[in-house]
Amino acid sequence: MLSSIDDRYLFDRKHTNLIMEIHDLVSTHLPMAVVASVVIALFNIYTGEITTITHLVIDFLLHILAIFVGFVVFDTIWHKLFTENGA
Repeated sequence: MLSSIDDRYLFDRKHTNLIMEIHDLVSTHLPMAVVASVVIALFNIYTGEITTITHLVIDFLLHILAIFVGFVVFDTIWHKLFTENGA
């Protein structure tokens, strides 16, 4: 019985750490992705590339997703390559 309690505690602790890591990634990179997407959308509106609101919304959301994923991938690779333990 004791080992199952210990296993459950370790699982809960790993699960909590994973949630905190995801929270840190989102809180770090999502605002930058939104700002970059706003700048791109404003540029596209200024140049006349975007003419409808649906195109603007789709373009904006796709840019947020692509930039956010790029930041997370880059941050993960950077962390793996340049930390002392690298693991």
